[in-house]
Amino acid sequence: FDYKDELIIKIFFVLLIFPSSHQNIFIKNSIHEKFDTIYKYSADFNLLAKLLFINKSTVTIKSGSIAINSKGGITDKYRLETLKERYLCLNRILKKSNFLFIRIIPKLSYFVRIIILLITNFIKVIIK
Repeated sequence: FDYKDELIIKIFFVLLIFPSSHQNIFIKNSIHEKFDTIYKYSADFNLLAKLLFINKSTVTIKSGSIAINSKGGITDKYRLETLKERYLCLNRILKKSNFLFIRIIPKLSYFVRIIILLITNFIKVIIK
């Protein structure tokens, strides 16, 4: 499938979900900015969120793969820290939004995903 719908991608971001692996994303040189290195795990998430929500850039997702990811990468190993960084960067970007709803959803998503992460980790400990 190919689609060009910023709304769908923005929904993923507001839910703190990266819609694709960063290895499969191309950004035009004319709009690409430097990565904000205050984010150890989510600099790519932050850059794309700024392009989508602040710069109002157009995004197209195409079917197919450029890179294959394996589990156990840095964001998998540091899932809690990654979620926190995504929440903080999106909160910073959306704080000027006139829509209260769009500012509340990342908070709820962060809370729910932390609970799920804690329950999952608890279950893993019990199973071992």
